[in-house]
Amino acid sequence: MLVGLFRKSHWYTPVLLVVAGSLLWIDSIWHPDRLPLHADLSSGPLYHLILPLLELSPLVSLLVAFTILIVQVLYINHIATLGEFTDRFSALAALIYLLIMSSTTTMIDVHPVLFANLFLILALNKIFKANQEHLVMVEVFDVGFLTALAGLFYFPAMAIFLLLIMSLFVYYLISMRAILAALFGVLTPFVFLGIYYFMTDKLESQIGAVAIHIEPLKILYGSPNIFEQVFMLTIGIMAMVAFLRLLLIFMPDKPIRMRKRIMVLFLFFVISLISYTIATDYIHIHHGMVAIPLSISLASFFDDMGRKKLSESVFGILVLVVLVSRFSVYFNF
Repeated sequence: MLVGLFRKSHWYTPVLLVVAGSLLWIDSIWHPDRLPLHADLSSGPLYHLILPLLELSPLVSLLVAFTILIVQVLYINHIATLGEFTDRFSALAALIYLLIMSSTTTMIDVHPVLFANLFLILALNKIFKANQEHLVMVEVFDVGFLTALAGLFYFPAMAIFLLLIMSLFVYYLISMRAILAALFGVLTPFVFLGIYYFMTDKLESQIGAVAIHIEPLKILYGSPNIFEQVFMLTIGIMAMVAFLRLLLIFMPDKPIRMRKRIMVLFLFFVISLISYTIATDYIHIHHGMVAIPLSISLASFFDDMGRKKLSESVFGILVLVVLVSRFSVYFNF
């Protein structure tokens, strides 16, 4: 039912997405008594700067967060359809991204991953279009710039700079000019931020506060409940199947431009997983960053699945585990 409903979008599809998101967020919006997540070492300086504003009104903060999420939902679906991962009328990527980004109680809040994803989605779209643009170096600079902005909200997002460098190899654009354009792009926001800190006499303290914490085993010591563990296991199995299908079945008979996009998407997924090692106290919401490549790959998987009953059943399992994980806080066992 849901796959059939969102496989072909209609004029009312955005309304359905907003309604679905509202239902997933309804308890937090109804009782906005939680403040935004406390900023730790993984949250960037821009998140630290806006945090006092977010704490002024929990309700306004949640509504801002929800609005940003809906914008991301619509834009990531645009990337999936324009990039030919799904049918041009499909809205499955939007629905899947919405579900993953609303899958746990801690995700229903204002957090740095939400802000970072906005810039990472824009960066991914520019990478996909890099081979089509005449001013390729400008696009490379823009991707570096957007990645830096994402990192200034959520430090682990800086790992996507590796994706930019690897994408230059994938698109056969690697050169000293391209590397310099990427470096200048990623350094530019930090230069302006450094000037701001210098003018406000905070530069020395901010440099001293910067630290890279690599804790690869911390993910093993988290405390997700049994329902969140089931969600992670389910989404992990689906991700493995979806990417294997993309790489082994979907990709071989596609044009070269499509093969490159699939490889970039897979690299995004792998790098996002590796960046768990520097997520520190945000490990429990870091899957929001993984949601970007994952939602597109799963949308392609469900959009191309021929058996209607099977696709609806598998998608139903995904929805069920998301709902149980999301509202597990209200269970008494």
